Amino acid sequence: MNIFTGFLNQLLTSESNAERIMKRLKLFFIGIAFLMVSSSLMAQRGGIQKSPEEWATEQTGYMEEQLVLSTAQKEKLYAANLDFANKAKAVREDETIERGMIREKMQELREENDLEVQKYLTQEQWEKWLAFKSEMLEQRFRQNKVKENSKG
Repeated sequence: MNIFTGFLNQLLTSESNAERIMKRLKLFFIGIAFLMVSSSLMAQRGGIQKSPEEWATEQTGYMEEQLVLSTAQKEKLYAANLDFANKAKAVREDETIERGMIREKMQELREENDLEVQKYLTQEQWEKWLAFKSEMLEQRFRQNKVKENSKG
């Protein structure tokens, strides 16, 4: 510890070193402030979004885990999920749409996607998928409740 304090005192005694350290500290704090602002903006925007391809692959993977799908079903469901993901991305990125309208438009897209997905599933698979989606929605609701309670 004495070596460190001695070194720090030696650095601070010469004026040029002190100025250099102050400049570095300023840059460090400016960098920290920049990171805080950018992370705050990302949190407000919903964080980093997955690409439509990543989302469609993940969604089709969930479906494959929950349902016994044929190869043809997987291909058709991936295409439907990719189409939905591309449309959803376009809505999220359209700055002319008001925030409240985004929710409405996304709900319309989800309903369209459900109709498309239902075409490729048997009745049993569809009912199982609806139950899974309902369970996931309920789980997300509970998680959000916990987050809200921990904030306040």
